[in-house]
Amino acid sequence: MIGSQAGTTNFYAAVYSVLDGDEKNPRIILFETFGASVQALITGDVDMVLMDKASSRGYIGANPDKLKLIGDPLAGEDFGFILTPKSDLRTPFDQAIAALKADGYLDYLSSRWFFLADPAGSDAYHQLPDLKGRQIKAVTANDFPPLNFIDGKTGKAMGWEYDAIAEICRRLNCTVDWQVTSWDTMIAAVKDGQFDVGMDGITITEERAKEVDFSAPYLRSEQFMLVRADETRFSTPEQFKADPKLLIGSQAGTTNFYAAVYSVLDGDEKNPRIILFETFGASVQALITGDVDMVLMDKASSRGYIGANPDKLKLIGDPLAGEDFGFIFTPKSDLRTPFDQAIGSMKQDGFLDHLSNRWFFLFDASAK
Repeated sequence: MIGSQAGTTNFYAAVYSVLDGDEKNPRIILFETFGASVQALITGDVDMVLMDKASSRGYIGANPDKLKLIGDPLAGEDFGFILTPKSDLRTPFDQAIAALKADGYLDYLSSRWFFLADPAGSDAYHQLPDLKGRQIKAVTANDFPPLNFIDGKTGKAMGWEYDAIAEICRRLNCTVDWQVTSWDTMIAAVKDGQFDVGMDGITITEERAKEVDFSAPYLRSEQFMLVRADETRFSTPEQFKADPKLLIGSQAGTTNFYAAVYSVLDGDEKNPRIILFETFGASVQALITGDVDMVLMDKASSRGYIGANPDKLKLIGDPLAGEDFGFIFTPKSDLRTPFDQAIGSMKQDGFLDHLSNRWFFLFDASAK
């Protein structure tokens, strides 16, 4: 006997892929729900239920010693949402689905729900700490697109790190109180407990780790040479270093600054060829206007600035250095371990890959 639910894909597969094509075949026992048919299978009232692999995994997860899948797939079907005929929602939904496919969000959902989630409660999601609605005071500088910035079209703060923290709090059951401070005061402010967690594409270093606690790495950054679109005087760090007239724009204390000092120039942090600015944006603006000749920046962030200035900027050369980014916490913060566990789950199910696809490769700052 086959247990099934009338009118479903499973029912028609039972009729036409297993039995004789007779929809009234008495060997098909009908139930009101999938769950009822599976329960009948467990109790021995039927001998088989047809079900897609993803859903089957859920039922097997809840009954690991009672159920199993056998054989090859019998049929393949596409799933779709259903809408009222001629609904004005169809086209927007289709466009949104296409965007979810393009940025990897559907892949994340499939990884999470079909392969990692376990209804029996033994998966990583059930084991994440519950912060019981705790408010987390998070701080950034809004100066590092596409990680964190103010969208010029909407005036809203957004970016990779905003989405990452929102997802972390969704998984840990917390809320976010967003604050803004300058880069040069952020580490000290987090160290002193003014904020719970800070972020601004902060590279994990031994020196900084003496001041604050770092999360597990959430992103790896490589430094590239960002130059004006018409630049032809140099294409390597060696060529840049050899011309004393060429200047680098940077922000003191950043990965970009130290890469300029040690990967391009002579190791002197007071080298006059490094022109300091208060923000990344100011250094890029100085590059565009010709006040400096190169800015070092990771490829992802560079893409944001190039997107906003497609005819004025370009990247040249190979990566100069690789660095890991991490969130920073007040020393001995009780948030570090929960955040690390959430980051681990986001790596495992592909959510971090989705964020990278969205913000580093698909987001266009120049789009209208």
